[in-house]
Amino acid sequence: MKAHPTSLNGFLLRAALLALCPLSLGSVMQAQDRVHYGRTQLQKMMREANTADQCRTLVTWFRQEEAHFLDKAQQENAEYERLRQSSVPAKFPRPQDSAQSLRDYYNRKSQKMALLADQFEIRLSRLDPSYHPAPKPTNIAAHPESEKMLLERIERLERQVAQGSHP
Repeated sequence: MKAHPTSLNGFLLRAALLALCPLSLGSVMQAQDRVHYGRTQLQKMMREANTADQCRTLVTWFRQEEAHFLDKAQQENAEYERLRQSSVPAKFPRPQDSAQSLRDYYNRKSQKMALLADQFEIRLSRLDPSYHPAPKPTNIAAHPESEKMLLERIERLERQVAQGSHP
């Protein structure tokens, strides 16, 4: 018995949502621990970061922000996928266009935070030779090229299943 294409789409959507559940719980926990710095306060901290502790504080903050933006990008990516697969009437800007733009924005913000964290990790490693950087957060949404390739492969497989041929 062949799987109906819409049931396969529903299965893929449910699988994606189940995969995101633990990540969203982590983001709720993480949101409670986030420290907020104003722009001028952050710029001052960056200018005056001359000790290992000051650099460590900045590295920690930038890594938390990077993880936060990666999480937001992943949420927007899930929303984009959900909207892309739904039959919402085409009205510009389409909801999936907005979700895609937000995903890309959060990815850029995450990359900026990662770059700043890397810069202060270099400075910190010079000030404190015993410092070992923590593993960096990764996310498929942070790599649009690999995501695009993966989505194209999924679409090819869905077309093959819909036509009745298997890979």
